[in-house]
Amino acid sequence: MKPLVALLLILLSAGWMRAQVTVEVLTDHEQFLRDESLQLRLRISNRSGQVLKLGQEKDWLIFDVKHLNGSSVDRLAEIPPVGEVELASGEAGSKTFDLMPLFDFNEAGRYQVTATLLIKQWGTEVTSKPVVIEISRGAKVWEQDFGVPGSGEPPEARKYALVQAMYQKRLQLYLRISDLVENVTHKVIQLGPLVSFARPEAQIDAQSRVHVLFQ
Repeated sequence: MKPLVALLLILLSAGWMRAQVTVEVLTDHEQFLRDESLQLRLRISNRSGQVLKLGQEKDWLIFDVKHLNGSSVDRLAEIPPVGEVELASGEAGSKTFDLMPLFDFNEAGRYQVTATLLIKQWGTEVTSKPVVIEISRGAKVWEQDFGVPGSGEPPEARKYALVQAMYQKRLQLYLRISDLVENVTHKVIQLGPLVSFARPEAQIDAQSRVHVLFQ
């Protein structure tokens, strides 16, 4: 009976520790354009009565991304190191992570994101509630190929495209810069809100600066 009692005490202790440490995945909005920076904040609260130390091990934090049908999304890269995180009892801290380069969000649709903390000092883990985000490809309204100044001979070229997509329930205009076949996206810039009747076009000057015009 004694080994069973000891096991129950360990399980109860681990469950209590999980209840005193919480992790939340937070986002300012739920809709993102494909290849746009997908910034999520990880908020960790410590009410355990002890100092919480995280980040010493490479796998201290795991993000899990799934389609809403339950199928997993391929991981493309590991989470960049953030250094040691130390929270005194009663403290809460936040870290921001960009998930776009870490997972394959190529398919438009809705995704479910959770985060799990591995707390080695207590031999337990804590998982957040899932957060649902939506990835959109947007609608291309203008595009043009243009050479990169000073990139050699023959000159390297980029594809510049104006893309419209929903952001916080409003139509927004984005500039996307990619390679010519759109396999590699170099940058996505949100330009601002767009009214439904506007017809945006762009001009590119000799320094590859983009000037957006509306008709």
